Amino acid sequence: GGKRTIILLNPQWNDQGQVVSDFGFGPWKKRAEDFLATFETSFTLAEQRIGAPSSLSLQDGKRYSDGGVVRVLRKYPSPHVAFVMAVDGASQAIGSFLEFPSYKELEVAIQEGREKNLEIFDYAKDAVMPNPFAQSNLDASSASINDVGSLLESMDKTAIRQALEKRGLPTSGTMATIRDRLRDAIENERPEEGSAS
Repeated sequence: GGKRTIILLNPQWNDQGQVVSDFGFGPWKKRAEDFLATFETSFTLAEQRIGAPSSLSLQDGKRYSDGGVVRVLRKYPSPHVAFVMAVDGASQAIGSFLEFPSYKELEVAIQEGREKNLEIFDYAKDAVMPNPFAQSNLDASSASINDVGSLLESMDKTAIRQALEKRGLPTSGTMATIRDRLRDAIENERPEEGSAS
């Protein structure tokens, strides 16, 4: 091939999900879209939530029983490849598409992946978001009451919920409610004073 001019753009615009897109509406929007259609996308990495993957299933009590979080990757000249993601970053490819897939196409790909029993779907149900502070592994048997109180105050909602889930306790409620629930659980785990260990 001969010499070709390459123009790299990092698009920050959004033409979906708004009353008026970043390109306006009517003939102004069409003109902008027609111009952009003359470009070839060379790299895409987009994430889309399909269905309600983080909701608890009434059938098995686990998350990720329905829908999924999908990342679509495209590196020119390859097709778009859709990956189902687990909360800890694990992924598995579920399909490839010549054009960027629609919501419905991703929904069908997830359903077909579940029918093929792809391992990511079972893995994702039990995957836990890693906590960089490891506060969900809280062992308060040797901490003083003041230490536990200050530790609980420093924990975010995710860490408190993980600690509650690890103990088999409910994770719903306001921040104050779940913090109190964890505080009560820790106090019940403490060996009584004067008892032999």
